[in-house]
Amino acid sequence: MSEETVLKVAVEDEVATVTLARPEVRNALNETLIVLLTQAFQKLSVASAVRVVILKGEGPVFCAGADLSWLGGITSAVIEDRQRHAMQFAQMFDAIDRCAKPVLAVVHGAANGAGVGLAAAAHIAIAAEQASFTLPEARRGLSSSVMIPYLTSALGARCLRRYLVTGESFGARQALVFGLVHGVAAAKTGDQTDDPLAVMEQSMIAAILKGAPATIANAMDTIRVCENTPDDPDRMRWASLRFAEVLGSPEALEGIASFEQKRQPKWTR
Repeated sequence: MSEETVLKVAVEDEVATVTLARPEVRNALNETLIVLLTQAFQKLSVASAVRVVILKGEGPVFCAGADLSWLGGITSAVIEDRQRHAMQFAQMFDAIDRCAKPVLAVVHGAANGAGVGLAAAAHIAIAAEQASFTLPEARRGLSSSVMIPYLTSALGARCLRRYLVTGESFGARQALVFGLVHGVAAAKTGDQTDDPLAVMEQSMIAAILKGAPATIANAMDTIRVCENTPDDPDRMRWASLRFAEVLGSPEALEGIASFEQKRQPKWTR
């Protein structure tokens, strides 16, 4: 399969959809797909025509994790080469996490290993009732280190310890309780014409498009900084300066004016 088809990127009405397209291997991540994902999110982060990014998987599985055939091929490489591949993996998660546009992961089926990492790195994640999540690295003798920062943020260290150590699977409802996903769509019944997961996805997109784009990007960046810096006077001063900067922005002026004039802000869709 060519590089052009293992990852699909489409933009429509300010919404970009990034789809893992290796269904024949359950969307397992190899070097090509990792690099393409990183590049896609870096480009979408600065794309003025995009306000939200959807991350999906093609076929019955969201993402089976790292492609073990690819990993097996580099086990005998020198440490410098293995570290280069690991850095590519880390940069992929970082590109998703740092994307200036809200990233919504839509987990319709199984997510294993790095597939769970993708959901954790996304800013928002929703799942179908039948979705499952597994971190099997310990059973394969592999490390989860490049995605542990995102898994810890999403699941919490206490919960993560259990599932990294045991390799047990957990379902969508458990993922909701743990905080890995923000919503679970019930399974489609015979009398339903619309897929509940698709309905939830569209509802989430509509909610995101009500927010001011630059303000959302600023908020996500502030969360990232506050999550990774000590709670001290320096952080308080930094946060206060950011508040003041945003307060004088065009979006703040438009938001206040639209409220006073009883109309929708210009950015609302």
